[in-house]
Amino acid sequence: MHMSIWPSVRSKHPVALPKIRTILMLHLPVGRQPVLERAPNLRKLGCYVSPQRGGLVFFPPLDFLVHLEKLKIYIDHDYRHGLPTQMRFSWLNRLPHSLRKVTFLNCYLPWSDLSQLGRLPNLEILKILCAAFQGPRWDTNDGGFQKLKCLKIQSPELVEWNTDSDHFPRLERLIMNDCGRLKEIPMCLGDIPTMGFIELWRPRRSVAESAWRIYEEQQSLGNDGLKIIIHSRREYEPTFLYKPPKIMINYRHSSTDESGDEESSDGEA
Repeated sequence: MHMSIWPSVRSKHPVALPKIRTILMLHLPVGRQPVLERAPNLRKLGCYVSPQRGGLVFFPPLDFLVHLEKLKIYIDHDYRHGLPTQMRFSWLNRLPHSLRKVTFLNCYLPWSDLSQLGRLPNLEILKILCAAFQGPRWDTNDGGFQKLKCLKIQSPELVEWNTDSDHFPRLERLIMNDCGRLKEIPMCLGDIPTMGFIELWRPRRSVAESAWRIYEEQQSLGNDGLKIIIHSRREYEPTFLYKPPKIMINYRHSSTDESGDEESSDGEA
């Protein structure tokens, strides 16, 4: 029921996979997808694609996988030619509506492309990791991410995030890691009724202070359910240490996985 492929199965090796539920490390070629077409009951897919000239990624339409719940996408870029320019995906609007969890790694997409993911009606978990999206500014739109519960962002380039509480009406958990240029967290995130957990890894001081302002504002409104955790390898001034117990400052000095993420780089979705 579960299959990890290395080296990847190519179209010249068609197989019948009606009982397969998981496929990992699958290379998606340009054109037809013979392996996926033979796995109509797939629930979990970890795949990688290779960019073409000009940064265009011919990501195939996957809407025929009507049972797919978890998808992880990785761009296989040859760094010997330098860092890639911004990528553009084809068929990103043809993802299956059954998806509950999507992870992007190393994709170098413009932030505006996230609006297409926001239209997925059952999306609950979105992870944007390892330079998945490029650009200094992310403006969210109305009508998207209606069921999103967990959002994880790992983006060294992000400077400004403009959003509204209505854009993530059911968000429960926000995790931000290695967002060293981000100026602050949007104050409106505290107005989301379901928001209960904000976790920051190595934030700049202004970001940590914006998280504290969100906490203070929610406390003044009688919302004592919000929990904020800040992980840092450097100490803040003593005044920042003496905060109410809902603010947890965790100074880590180990080399363990700082994201708490159970996923590894093996292509698992």
